[in-house]
Amino acid sequence: MTTPRRPTILRAGEGDFYDVVGDRYRLLACKEQTDSTYGFMEARVLPGGGPPPHVHSREEEGFYVLEGEMVFYCDGEKHIAGPGAFVHLPKGTTHRFHNESDAETRMLVIMAPGGMEKMFTEIGIPVSDPNAPIAPVTEGVMQGIMEITPKYGIELKV
Repeated sequence: MTTPRRPTILRAGEGDFYDVVGDRYRLLACKEQTDSTYGFMEARVLPGGGPPPHVHSREEEGFYVLEGEMVFYCDGEKHIAGPGAFVHLPKGTTHRFHNESDAETRMLVIMAPGGMEKMFTEIGIPVSDPNAPIAPVTEGVMQGIMEITPKYGIELKV
């Protein structure tokens, strides 16, 4: 008999935080909580931040911009997304997002099916104080990302 899952309630500032490639991610729901149907995060992206170009072979991604402005590059096309904008990226789409503004951007990120959020716990730097400065990108961090992403069905295009 399967044990029923319990509701998850996170208040402001609660959750697990990780710094990844110069951005801060707050995990809101992981596959264990959603029966693997989706993963859900909040992202804080500083000016100049964002991941390198990449392709997902397993999941769809959705981004909802809460604050600031984000530039999305999707299969060679540039799209600017401000507060209230939503971007859906089907699996197989070569993409990246980049904060080209001079202010921090906050977004909600959903990934379906769930599981990719575990990559953030594996490659990210755990953060105990969500108000602490975001860890910078280092060569060692990028090397770790290059080694770990294939395990999650992600191909970096760098």
